[in-house]
Amino acid sequence: MGMGLILGGIGKGIADAGAAYAGGMMKGAEFEMQQQRDEDRERRAEERKTRTEEALKQRVIAESEQVQQRAAEAPARRVAGEIDKYGSMVAGESPEMSKEEIQKLVQDNPQYKAIYEKAGLIGADKMDPRLRASSDRAEAALAIGAHSSVIEAYSKERDSVLKEIKEENAVKRSEAAEERRSKEFQALLPIRQQTADAATTKANKPAGGGGGGEKPITGVDLERTAKAAEKSLALHLGVPTKDVPETVARLKKQNKIDSATQTKLDEYNSTLSEWQNYRKKPKAAGDNAASAGGADYSNLWK
Repeated sequence: MGMGLILGGIGKGIADAGAAYAGGMMKGAEFEMQQQRDEDRERRAEERKTRTEEALKQRVIAESEQVQQRAAEAPARRVAGEIDKYGSMVAGESPEMSKEEIQKLVQDNPQYKAIYEKAGLIGADKMDPRLRASSDRAEAALAIGAHSSVIEAYSKERDSVLKEIKEENAVKRSEAAEERRSKEFQALLPIRQQTADAATTKANKPAGGGGGGEKPITGVDLERTAKAAEKSLALHLGVPTKDVPETVARLKKQNKIDSATQTKLDEYNSTLSEWQNYRKKPKAAGDNAASAGGADYSNLWK
């Protein structure tokens, strides 16, 4: 009986081990099957994604072609719309053409658009050609019900063109204003120059005296001459006197000092140097230079 129990225990152990092994094999098989199912599911999802992306790509390509075609037809469509709106006759005694026939005629003969404009059948398109073309494409994308990415792309293109044109117009307005100011200044320059020259001549001419002799040049005379030369230079540059130093410095830095400006600058520097040298000399009795109260120009344009 003891042997039977032992053999029975061994048999049960073998049976349990076999069951455990079989269970492990089944779990392993189930895991592999689940893993395969997951891989198949991921592969199918990736394939669907690829097909969807490719379909979208082909749709965008096709719709872009439709947009370009419809935008190309837009000018003729506008001409046909205007003529049809007013019921105008297109050709002599022939019956009035339909809107579609007019559009086809203008598409095949673009030069007719200019003829209709001259005849007064349609108005001239005053919109910038670049903006008109980009607007036609943006409107065409909406008209065909294109994908949102196509509509967005052409809308952004139109906005970019509009921004570019606005910037160009701002530059043109600025240049036109500058040219107008330059012309106005040039027109007044002869009068201003005559005034400045007269002031310089007057400053250089010694005041008359009762003794009949020529009056010596004083510090006031030299100061007046220097300031007259400075004013002449300011008029030549077209700036207020107070802005002369900054303007000359800027022109020198930009290497834009022309011969006429250099001549005026040399004249001023020469008169300024004479005045400054005079001020350094001991003052004679009765010299009124000390009371001139002129500004110190010693730091200007070395």
